[in-house]
Amino acid sequence: MTARGQAPALGLFHRLAVLPEGGVRDLAAVRALAELTGEEGAQALEAALGLARHGSPEEAAAAWSLCRAVRPEAGLPYEVCQEIYRSARELGLRAAALLLAPPAQREAPAPQAPRDDLSLGHRRMLARSARSERLARLGADQDPRVTVELLKNPRLTEREVLRLASHRPARAEVLTAIADSPRWSTRLAVKSALARNPYSPPGLVMRFLPHLPAQLLAEIAEDGTLHVELRRFARALLGG
Repeated sequence: MTARGQAPALGLFHRLAVLPEGGVRDLAAVRALAELTGEEGAQALEAALGLARHGSPEEAAAAWSLCRAVRPEAGLPYEVCQEIYRSARELGLRAAALLLAPPAQREAPAPQAPRDDLSLGHRRMLARSARSERLARLGADQDPRVTVELLKNPRLTEREVLRLASHRPARAEVLTAIADSPRWSTRLAVKSALARNPYSPPGLVMRFLPHLPAQLLAEIAEDGTLHVELRRFARALLGG
């Protein structure tokens, strides 16, 4: 980060860190980012990605609020995102640029018809409460709506979730549901499986990459099955 961009970024992180974590801080991050110039915003995002990996828990939490501010659902005006993106490209801030403009998603084939005569409603109901001996069969269901319900099953284990997260081809709805699950998304093995699945939405993968160990990032950077821009993002996080 240049000296010109350092002061606004550090001041922003300090302001965010004193706010309660959650919606209040995330909204403040959106408003603060909208007040920066394109160059300052790009510098702040690049710094945030570094703090997400190497900062203290408090710094990382504040930095990640800033990263969430550029997601489409956060409400940051499109013109602001575009100006920050242009500045990131001009300044050579590859990680910030890719965070703002993830590559296109690889689509999986449409789900096939189920192999039994159970209705979708019945299969979804079973998925929420099935015992261990039936979990594998439900996990193989081609309809992502069944898999989403399966993630709510208290008997589900990490082994079954890893099988879902690693399955190829996989529906984006299934992988997104795993990523959004408070129970499973914090586990390193699950985050790694999602990041290394070429059918994971790139924007989802970019949420996890800053939190992965350097060795995993290095492996992802060399994984030819993944989108080239995701591999570049991993390299940028490693400083390459």
